[in-house]
Amino acid sequence: MIYGDINNKEFYYAHLLKYNDSVNNLVLQVDEVSEVEFMPIAKLGRELKNNPKKFTPHGDYWFFMIEEIKKRTRT
Repeated sequence: MIYGDINNKEFYYAHLLKYNDSVNNLVLQVDEVSEVEFMPIAKLGRELKNNPKKFTPHGDYWFFMIEEIKKRTRT
């Protein structure tokens, strides 16, 4: 995928997990994760549209994933 001047050759993987515990019990790998933020999926979509430079540039991938998450989490 080419995004701007970046030729992206990464593999994309996303895993959807239903987590039934407190977020305070999550253990982050400090060498791998600098920050975690939880937000409703609708807000994430707005953030991606309004502030795309805050996120890793993966083109429309994130919007595709948001739609998939919405489909799979409908009750």
